[in-house]
Amino acid sequence: MNPKLGSNPRTFKNNGLYLKLLYEIRIAQLKMIINSNYIFSFINLLFYRN
Repeated sequence: MNPKLGSNPRTFKNNGLYLKLLYEIRIAQLKMIINSNYIFSFINLLFYRN
């Protein structure tokens, strides 16, 4: 058993919080990318409709 990998419950809890934070950041980045794609397509519709 690797003593560095979560044998201490405190570091294991901190790793869990870190992974949750990374997960939430990833979701926020995906939402921002999707929203910016919608905004760009909307701008393209406005410009190319005429």
